[in-house]
Amino acid sequence: LWALSLGSTMEEAGHFSNITNTQDFWNFAMALMNRSGILKLQPWIARDIENHIKTFRLPFNYDQTDSDFDAIHIRRGDKLLYESKKEVKKYWKSRGHNHPPVNYIPFEHYLRYYVKDDCVSRGVKTINRDVYLATDDPIIVKEEIATLIKVNGTRDGT
Repeated sequence: LWALSLGSTMEEAGHFSNITNTQDFWNFAMALMNRSGILKLQPWIARDIENHIKTFRLPFNYDQTDSDFDAIHIRRGDKLLYESKKEVKKYWKSRGHNHPPVNYIPFEHYLRYYVKDDCVSRGVKTINRDVYLATDDPIIVKEEIATLIKVNGTRDGT
C-alpha cells in the first residue's frame, strides 16, 4: 500500500507487489521515490543536467505546467534475455499465442494508455502531446510506428 502513497497507479502497485528480484524491487522503489519528489538532486547536479538538456533544443519547456509531454522507454535487448522473458510470454499467451511470434512486446501495446477517453479521435476531444521515445531497438520501433501510421492514419485521423 505504501507504493500508492508515493503516487503509483493501481497497476504499478500491483506490478510492484509481484516483484521477486531484489534489484528490480529497489529500482522500482527508487523510481517511485524520485517521481514523488522525496529524492532530490544536489543543486549543482540539477543545474548541470538542466544545462545539458537545453543543448538538445527539445520542443518543450519543462518549467511550464501547461506543457504536456510523455516519455516512453522501450527496453528490449538484454532485458528480453532474463528479466522480461516471462512478461513477454504472458503478453502473447493473453493474445492466444502459445509460442510468441516475436520475442518482445509490440510498441502498439505501450500505446494502450493513449487510446482511452480523452485521446480518442473522430468526434471526441483529442489531446496533442509530444512523446519522447527512448529505446535500444530503434530500427524495429521505427518500423512498428510506420505500420501504425499506415494502418491507423496520421495523428489527425486522415
